[in-house]
Amino acid sequence: MRYAGITIGPIYKTLLKARKTKELWAASYIFSFIMREIAKRFKDKKFILPYVADEVFEIKNVGLFNDRMIFEVDGVEEEDINKAIDEAIKKLSEMTGIDRDYLKEYIQIEYVIENVDNGNLVDEMYKYLDTKELFFQTPTKDKFKDFFKNVNNTKLAKFAFGRKHNSFTSLLEIALADVIDDDLREIVRQNDEKDINIFEDEDLNKKYNFQDYHKYVAIVQVDGDNMGKVNKLLDNASIEDYEKLSKDLFYFVKQALNRIKDFGGFVVYAGGDDLLFFAPIKNRDKNILDLAFELDEIYQENMKSWNDRLENTKTTLSFGINISYYKFPMYEALKNAQNLLFNKAKKTKNAIAIDVIKHSGQVFNAVIKKENVETIKALLNNDFKFDTSIIYKIDTYKKVLELLNEKDRFEAFFKNYFNENYSKNKDFYNLLAQTMYKLKTSNYPEDLNLKVIYFILRFNNFIRTNDDKTNNS
Repeated sequence: MRYAGITIGPIYKTLLKARKTKELWAASYIFSFIMREIAKRFKDKKFILPYVADEVFEIKNVGLFNDRMIFEVDGVEEEDINKAIDEAIKKLSEMTGIDRDYLKEYIQIEYVIENVDNGNLVDEMYKYLDTKELFFQTPTKDKFKDFFKNVNNTKLAKFAFGRKHNSFTSLLEIALADVIDDDLREIVRQNDEKDINIFEDEDLNKKYNFQDYHKYVAIVQVDGDNMGKVNKLLDNASIEDYEKLSKDLFYFVKQALNRIKDFGGFVVYAGGDDLLFFAPIKNRDKNILDLAFELDEIYQENMKSWNDRLENTKTTLSFGINISYYKFPMYEALKNAQNLLFNKAKKTKNAIAIDVIKHSGQVFNAVIKKENVETIKALLNNDFKFDTSIIYKIDTYKKVLELLNEKDRFEAFFKNYFNENYSKNKDFYNLLAQTMYKLKTSNYPEDLNLKVIYFILRFNNFIRTNDDKTNNS
């Protein structure tokens, strides 16, 4: 059977040009838009990846098409694919105002048409596409700067968000998700252009009760673990099996988009098991880690049939989360989120690698394995009021803690070493002991146990309202 494989780039290099949310969205969306237009011209064919159906094309405001596609090409010739590519670039030129010749030079699109009759269809086609990508080149001339800056006024933004669209949600608007209203949104937009710090306004502080975490925003990158093993299940499989996997991933994305939106986040792209989005640190009674745990649950629901077929492993999600001041350079936050995901979380698997970079330059971080989630969530959302001196006190006795391996020993530790306030905070210390014990007896590396505890306590303190912060330790 003959199949076409198409690849497009350079996506990541283009993303790094962005300095604001609208620019990052535009940098990603132009590639998804082209792949969307190509897929639309062949939607009557059987697609291996991504999932292609009318319901996919109904979602316009986020890039759902990633950098590769594979589909059956019975009756399709090279000239048909070349024509589809030319028409897609022409349409993008009309939507962006960027001249067509430059788009054809900058945007690298390569394709192959090959016969694959056995083995793993995706693996075989990816070998050809990998070779094609070796010839990608990025021109030095950059005509995207003005487009990114003025994307609000383009047909592309109107296509994605509707005719009434006139602005993108800024990082500060995202950070303020749990207090922002129409009046504050207008103030933020006016002062953002003037680079005025609204947190220095006494009247606004009194009205909206700004908290420390309102000055921070999360950039989150997500990727599926063990997808290669899922793909191995498709060796010599039918096209229907490939289609089912793509469809299951699409329904994960569809539900994830709604959950992120409800939390006040802004999605840059969402292709299969790959997500990039901005989010507030806290919104109402949930925080960014709660959102990560919820997205994981959605993923597990949609991938259940595949995990049931896997032996001794399963596909999970890993997260790279960079939390930084809303004026922190976006390209640095993006690079750090990617580093956290691929060099920390995915090496651990089924993990959340998170950095909190305070405006002062202070950093606290951890790699949280998504095991014992309920215990971690209980400690994370505990309403015990404390300052960070409790962490230093625990750290003082870390050599003692490293020797403990029974739950009652951990409980006894807190009773003996925190006796000045143990009785009135017994429930908290027992929860802390239980969490330490479960981490100690799980698959956590020894050197990460206490670091996770430190992080949870500091993060709990970070997202607590200023009025709640008291010294109890």
